Amino acid sequence: MTIDKSAPNQKLSVPKLTRQAATAPFTPELMAVDPVLWGSFWQFDVIAPGSRLPAPELALLRAVRLDQTWPQTTLPAEFLTDLHAAITHPQAGVWTVTLGQTPCAVFAAPGPAGVTVVWYGRATGCLHAGYRMAPAAGHFAGLTQQRAPGFHLPAEAVRPPGWLAESVAQRPANSLVARLDAAILRWRLYATG
Repeated sequence: MTIDKSAPNQKLSVPKLTRQAATAPFTPELMAVDPVLWGSFWQFDVIAPGSRLPAPELALLRAVRLDQTWPQTTLPAEFLTDLHAAITHPQAGVWTVTLGQTPCAVFAAPGPAGVTVVWYGRATGCLHAGYRMAPAAGHFAGLTQQRAPGFHLPAEAVRPPGWLAESVAQRPANSLVARLDAAILRWRLYATG
């Protein structure tokens, strides 16, 4: 797979970018679990302070337990399938930005719980975040639009989930993937409509 490392503010080949992201795995790196999840169970074990999980499992836990936008019964493979479907959705908007010194593509598509947003690391060739939110144009302000979404994004501000503030404050950033995760969480917290 070839990774497009061009500057994020340049117009890119959206079909090429979409093909790359639509088959990309979620980054497999182990990530520190958000403090708000400590004490809960995951795969028959208690999540304790200092626990680390593979990034796709952590993203799924956030989506299921913290955002509550995916069903509790969602499996990691189903979560990844949903993210790939959002990337290839015919109405998906595509934006680019550099966060945490990493060029990213951001895809947003209409879905069952608002808009499904997927972050793809253009330099890593992996997905780094996936979540659902109420639609809001402000969430994408400051990003370079590569393809306009084929659905309406209202201008109203959307209140970020409450768990984000604590997670952003306590996010260790000891690797490229951890820095990018922290940057995406900050984006979710501070992007306004």
